Amino acid sequence: MHQMSETIETKTVTQMNGVEDKTSKSDEDERKSSVAFNNMLSKRMEVEEGNVEPKGSSNVSSSASKIKQLVGGIVFVILIIIIIVLMLPKTLKQNDSQLWRLTTNESKLANLYFSEWEFEDNPWKIPSEDKENYIEVTHGSNSGKVLAINGENIVLEDKAKNSTNSQLWMKGPENSKGYFWLKNQGNGKFLTLCIHTVKEEKKTPITSVKDFIVGHDESALGVGHAGVGVNAGGITSGVESEGVDSCTGQAVVESEFPKGDIVKTDETGFVEVFKIWGNRKKNKLRTTKITIAGTCCWTIEDRDGDKQELCPGQSKQPSVAYIRKLKTLKCTKDHKELAGCIRN
Repeated sequence: MHQMSETIETKTVTQMNGVEDKTSKSDEDERKSSVAFNNMLSKRMEVEEGNVEPKGSSNVSSSASKIKQLVGGIVFVILIIIIIVLMLPKTLKQNDSQLWRLTTNESKLANLYFSEWEFEDNPWKIPSEDKENYIEVTHGSNSGKVLAINGENIVLEDKAKNSTNSQLWMKGPENSKGYFWLKNQGNGKFLTLCIHTVKEEKKTPITSVKDFIVGHDESALGVGHAGVGVNAGGITSGVESEGVDSCTGQAVVESEFPKGDIVKTDETGFVEVFKIWGNRKKNKLRTTKITIAGTCCWTIEDRDGDKQELCPGQSKQPSVAYIRKLKTLKCTKDHKELAGCIRN
């Protein structure tokens, strides 16, 4: 009996321990689930409040950062390119009167500005680009003669046995339309087709050599209108600026200013002012000759306010010898009369 009682008691204890173990295990599982749920809820709340990045957000943020850096780099490179382009010196467009080409079939020299010139009927052989050589008539009554200079005038001469610089020329690069410049090696000036206008009616083409002439987009403002025609006693037809909205031009001076010749390259508007700082406080830089080219008229002024009006095509000793200021402006009939370019 005693033994059976102990056995029953042992089974009861064992059963009770089993129930307690199960209860404890259930409580522990419940507690763990509760903790896990609370942790998940807490993380969710932190994500919603922006304190913690959601899973995978670090990759998205990294990609967005790389895109921003790439865009910033591209913008920086574009800005650098723009700055470099703005700092590059502008290439001056050459006047149509100084641009020539060889006709395809007859090898005749044709000028871009005007269709006629005194040696237009001759077929020519010209130098290769950047090669010094003759401009020679290939056949016809003038066969074997070459283009030469006499001062600034163009003449045909027999080819010298010993080549002289006055007979030697250099050809420039061709533009998109096949035109190029021809520069004489004797004085470094360019073959130019000048237009001499008599009473603004009859136009006579005269070939000459001139310094580089600043061009203009409108062919109607070629050399005749650009004022590099023959200056007969200081009288020239000059520029008519009516119907146009800008001008470009150049003032070539002797003795040269420290900054060189004065050039207006901006093809918007008429007025641009240039100041000669060497003559600001006292008369230091004297101008013995001034030549005006392009499509602008000019006013020059000294420290005392004395002024002189100038037109394209004029090349003279200025009455204002110590130039303090130069100003470009629109050529009008009144201005040309004041400058002595035309007379009533």
